[in-house]
Amino acid sequence: MEDEKLQQLGQIMIDGQKSSNEQFDNSSEELEELTSLAVKSGALGSKSSGAGWGGCCVSLVHKDNLVKLLDEMKTYYSKERPEDK
Repeated sequence: MEDEKLQQLGQIMIDGQKSSNEQFDNSSEELEELTSLAVKSGALGSKSSGAGWGGCCVSLVHKDNLVKLLDEMKTYYSKERPEDK
């Protein structure tokens, strides 16, 4: 039952982020990338946090997936990109 509630909360976070971006345009390309990457890396949900238009998000992650998520996000954000050259 607890896992089902966490899955539902995660989906609410994902839906809230999508709604916030589509209906209020208070996100950014970078924040969309960050929340999407968090979910792809194992978060149950991820959404912007604060007043919007920033780069901060909160993600719901099971403790068993936390190290994997942090490693994947660190790898993604620390890789060299063409615009860095």
